[in-house]
Amino acid sequence: MARPGVVPLRPLTLGDLLGGAVQTIQRNPRATIGLALLVSALFMLLPAVASVAVGLAGTSPGFDVAASEDPFAGAGGASYYGLLGVSTVFSALATVVIAGLIVRVVGAAVVGRPMRAGEAWRRTRGRLLALVGLSLLGGLVSVVLLAVPLALGVLAWAVTDSVALGVVLGILLGLAAVVATVWLWTRFLLLAAPALVLEELGVVASLRRAGALSRGQFWRLFGIALLASLVAGVASQVVAVPFGVLGAVLAFVLPPAWGLPGLLLASNVGSVLTGALVGPFTAGVTGLQYVDQRFRKEGLDITLLDETLRR
Repeated sequence: MARPGVVPLRPLTLGDLLGGAVQTIQRNPRATIGLALLVSALFMLLPAVASVAVGLAGTSPGFDVAASEDPFAGAGGASYYGLLGVSTVFSALATVVIAGLIVRVVGAAVVGRPMRAGEAWRRTRGRLLALVGLSLLGGLVSVVLLAVPLALGVLAWAVTDSVALGVVLGILLGLAAVVATVWLWTRFLLLAAPALVLEELGVVASLRRAGALSRGQFWRLFGIALLASLVAGVASQVVAVPFGVLGAVLAFVLPPAWGLPGLLLASNVGSVLTGALVGPFTAGVTGLQYVDQRFRKEGLDITLLDETLRR
């Protein structure tokens, strides 16, 4: 079986997808882990600076874990949740950028071509704005789908004055919304990012492309993506938990004004390392799922095999 790169040129198995993602990282450490580490660090720099500024300004005097039963009450809590929201947004943006860069590296790794970090950046930077737009659109659709059941439940409660009816209706519609969200994500969003980057399509065109590639493959795509997410989630916790413990310790031992910055800085460092170590794996699996669907539906494996034999 021809294998010029990280996967054989045939429809891919689960082992091919997971192993291919790992081999892509091993063969291109600078363009995967190195680039992801740089991107994560740059995106988390602003939240880190904001955390230090809070400590220097002494704007979180209420964050005194040792003296208060509720350390998140008052000014300390407001500062904490505000900076936590900023960190979450920047971490999500870093994940989107990392995914686009890694997909480009995966496309080259399939045919056995190494890619430097600089080349990955040059060839992908023009697609990053569209990639962010695609992610925002997906997030907006998910929020709307999940908010509608809650709104209908509250409306039913207000109209009928029945709490039980509102709760039951909200739960049933909420479950339906979760199913619809998972279906839409698997059918139209999972493969849209690789199509947007590798085929240089627009946002709407990439959604159509993803829908065509995923038609009839829902359970396969969803199952593999779920498994990869579970593996990544466990690995993320292994990396993040020590920094969470460190942050809690810093919140206890530092002066009250510095407890909040210490907690958030430890969390930000954990986010940077998680993005650098776990992000390339999940993005690699997604990129290979895209390649696999093109193998299965468009004969891309035959085309690549023919090109390999002609070299």
